[in-house]
Amino acid sequence: MIELHGLVHRFGEAPDSTEALRGIDLTVGEGEFLALLGPNGCGKTTLAKHLNALLLPTEGKVLVDGLSTSDPAELWEIRRRVGMVFQDPDRQMVASVVEEEVAFGPENLGVPPEEIRRRVGWALEALGIQALRRADPNLLSGGQKQRVAIASVLVMEPCYLVMDEPTAMLDPLGRREVLRAVHDLRSSLGLTVLYVTHHMEEVLQADRVVALQDGRVALQGAPAEVFSRVEELRGLGLDIPSHLELAWRLRSAGLEIPEGLLGEEALVEAVLRRWRELQ
Repeated sequence: MIELHGLVHRFGEAPDSTEALRGIDLTVGEGEFLALLGPNGCGKTTLAKHLNALLLPTEGKVLVDGLSTSDPAELWEIRRRVGMVFQDPDRQMVASVVEEEVAFGPENLGVPPEEIRRRVGWALEALGIQALRRADPNLLSGGQKQRVAIASVLVMEPCYLVMDEPTAMLDPLGRREVLRAVHDLRSSLGLTVLYVTHHMEEVLQADRVVALQDGRVALQGAPAEVFSRVEELRGLGLDIPSHLELAWRLRSAGLEIPEGLLGEEALVEAVLRRWRELQ
């Protein structure tokens, strides 16, 4: 598991330096899909970069399977275990052919060529992009590029996948492609996923949702629990999916709609059932 104990991060060394994280205590369990929410500037990306030691704690500690990110001797192993995918796939591309892009990481680790070919084929298949093997990454759609970026991380065989707003620059179709790929990977490979996003509808299938505000954990719990706290979410500067807001408004108006409904279809069925009861 990944453990954060009293994590504080300041940008700069002066006593009055900006404090981006303020005593974060958090555990990400094996196989968990944890969604990290919060308004711009709340510390989401700063926290994500701590998980594979792109940033180091000012105070506190970050442990990956018991390995401290503050120990230089452990950095190589931590970065092997924790793969990172960022919001702009173009900034991660280094090759002009998809399969070469995916092979870049293990080649630099000195993995034998036969093993590289096996891993690349497996990663391309896992992301459903085998047909793009010989394509130029620069000519792909945004969703396809992001799946190539994920494959380039997956080929390193990480235990944890940290995704920092991977759909922020994509259209709705691209967002659906990437999110579906992430859920498929998680279910088939048992990957632990920490998913940073500001698209609230993307976290409805998460195991746990954590919301940050001003560098602190403000809310956490299962999606049904977190999204039932509409006024608190709004106080954090966050919206909720439109169908969940509708359910909240209907309850506020006195209509008996069950709590914990996350899917649009479930809400429609509940409203129709209640309407029939009132006839």
